[in-house]
Amino acid sequence: MSRIVPIPPAPAEPHYPDTDPEPMAETPIHMLVLVALIAVLREHFRAFADVYVIGNVYWYYERGNVNARRAPDLMVIRGVDPAGERRSYKEWQHGGGRPCFLLEVLSEETYKEDMGEKRLLYERLGVREYFLFDPEGLGLERPLVGYRLRNGSYETIPPAKDGSALSKELGLRVRPEGDRLAFASLRTGERLPDPPELAARLAEVGRELEEAIRVTREERLAREQAQGRADKERRAREQAEVRVDEERRAKEEAVRRADEERRARQKAARLAGRERRAKEEALRRIDAERLAKEEVMKEVERLRALIAPPADEPKS
Repeated sequence: MSRIVPIPPAPAEPHYPDTDPEPMAETPIHMLVLVALIAVLREHFRAFADVYVIGNVYWYYERGNVNARRAPDLMVIRGVDPAGERRSYKEWQHGGGRPCFLLEVLSEETYKEDMGEKRLLYERLGVREYFLFDPEGLGLERPLVGYRLRNGSYETIPPAKDGSALSKELGLRVRPEGDRLAFASLRTGERLPDPPELAARLAEVGRELEEAIRVTREERLAREQAQGRADKERRAREQAEVRVDEERRAKEEAVRRADEERRARQKAARLAGRERRAKEEALRRIDAERLAKEEVMKEVERLRALIAPPADEPKS
């Protein structure tokens, strides 16, 4: 009779965080670049039912590993229904594969990682195109650098005279324009237009960002001032503690010296007492010897008187 072996339950899925604790962009330049790029590409691919454009959400590329994630500034994924917003993109849930196009806007804090660690990771994961935009001149040799996967390794996409680079995955040319990026048609070379509402929205976002940055700076300044006051108070407390400790040690030293002096006086008093008693004993012995001598002299005089002849006895 065969024995039925129970099938162990499937391991529970870990919790995959949906939000990136890092800010989407550090400056209005970065934010405006990303908002514009996402809006333009979504408008361009509006007629496509399987192209998803998103930015700054977690992309999980390994099921069961919550640390296998990145939050690219911009990613384009083919084979995914673009309808609806997703708080994160998990490859195994949404029916699509890995992003075919990634773009990172370099910032002061991330540009080394963008050019190094992320480039190697995206290459290993098989992301077919990886673009880097450096509007502030932080580390790239030119504002825009693109890489295309060839035989498992990234090769630099040759730039055009205007600094643009061809994206085969998008079917567009990516072109730097000052602190912005533009997409141009391969057929006509014309710049893809911004959606009608984008300009006003970008201006509004810019104002909101400027205000947020102002408030953030004021809050940071207030925190720094509060921290400065706290540091000053802490140093004052530490100095006061040092003074109290020094005074305590000085008192302890004074008590120790006073105790030593008291013991020295007691010792001197004992020595003086022994010397005084020794002198008194010596005087007592001298007095005793003197009295003994006087007694002896008296006895000698008495004996002499006994043996001496009377004064009126005739001499023979």
